[in-house]
Amino acid sequence: MAIIEDISHIKKLEEARRQTEQFLRAILDHTGEAVIAIDERGLVTEFNRMAETVFGYAADEVLGKNVNMLMPDPDRTGHDGYIKSYLETGVAKIIGIGREVRGCRKDGAVFPVGLTVAETAVGGKKNFVGTLRDLTERKRLQAQLLQAQKMEAVGQLTGGIAHDFNNLLTVVLGNTEILSEALAGDPNLKRAADMAG
Repeated sequence: MAIIEDISHIKKLEEARRQTEQFLRAILDHTGEAVIAIDERGLVTEFNRMAETVFGYAADEVLGKNVNMLMPDPDRTGHDGYIKSYLETGVAKIIGIGREVRGCRKDGAVFPVGLTVAETAVGGKKNFVGTLRDLTERKRLQAQLLQAQKMEAVGQLTGGIAHDFNNLLTVVLGNTEILSEALAGDPNLKRAADMAG
């Protein structure tokens, strides 16, 4: 006696899973933000195309390595302790929306990063997914705006001082004219008054 089992439904499930993975990969690789996932040991499990662009590493240079390689000191040395502390106490120091931290590119350049970290669970193990945005350009524009505002304030102050000085000068010149007319009878004193005006 032979038992025949229809496994076509298993193949359909595998195909559906493969398509879902391709769809999710496309989303990750075409988002405008860097996406990095790590496991509870701090090892990188996901590194999308934008993360490659932002940090200068190819994904295969980072996957399976500690995420702290993307951080400058002192964050690099403290990061594993943050994860360990969180797993032991539940007190989150890195989880949240809109934190500003510093990143370290492959070439060693340190740059400002906007970071949002979420916790997930896969197979009973905690994982963390971070979305990151390079803030270098925003910081540069903010610095330019601040400089422009300072220059505007200096210009307004200078204009005010010039206006006040002009008012004082007008008073001095007016008094000098009055003095010159009053001294018209004495040529030596009139000449001195005229030189002052």
